[in-house]
Amino acid sequence: MLKEEITPAEYREIKAEYQPEINSLEAQVLNCSTPSNKIDDLINKAVDNVSRMDCLYENRTVIEKRLIVSSIYPEKLTFDGFNYRTPRINEAVRLICSLDEAFGEIKKGHSSNNTEMSFKVTL
Repeated sequence: MLKEEITPAEYREIKAEYQPEINSLEAQVLNCSTPSNKIDDLINKAVDNVSRMDCLYENRTVIEKRLIVSSIYPEKLTFDGFNYRTPRINEAVRLICSLDEAFGEIKKGHSSNNTEMSFKVTL
């Protein structure tokens, strides 16, 4: 309408035609909205589950173990006759696992960058 490609009357007609659909979509968005505390709870649960993945894995059936592995490696493990390969790791799991590394640097008080360390070994 600002570019004068449609008239104000045409704009109102188009808006009236699509308003029920707009209202329906806005209602769906509101219904899907999750309070931030709910999201925080989900994130905390995910971090907790990933941090104790070894215990969860050990105490499961073979089928449940497959589900755990397939959730970590969504593109499946492949075996080339000598080595196992993982095309990619689940991004959420990778980020959660990298949290330990980030906090480890803060606690230790030094960088994990190995190039800053001396290569000499004293005996």
